[in-house]
Amino acid sequence: MILSAPGRPLKLAVIEQGFIMGGAEVNLLWLLPGLRQSGFDPLVICPSEGEVTRRFSDAGIACHILPLSAFPSVSFRLLGRKVPNPAACLWDAAAIHIAARRLAAELRAVGAD
Repeated sequence: MILSAPGRPLKLAVIEQGFIMGGAEVNLLWLLPGLRQSGFDPLVICPSEGEVTRRFSDAGIACHILPLSAFPSVSFRLLGRKVPNPAACLWDAAAIHIAARRLAAELRAVGAD
């Protein structure tokens, strides 16, 4: 058994970006129960409710919802050419900063190792 503190299994947080099951999510669904049997305490952090949270919950894996802002495209088409979208670049920079702070707080709150 892998321990992070005396008598406590290592808390493993997996950050999932989507809410639809795909290949990566299916593999994770196979992996996490095995890790739990090996002494880890896994949980999945998702941006919203959906098929992913339902399937992981059905498998007995804890799911936490952490809504995050959408990231608009940093370019657009103008007269047939792709040009930068400075407003989207600023939005994305702010959204990344906010998301990182919220994710760090969530990881602390759940006691992730």
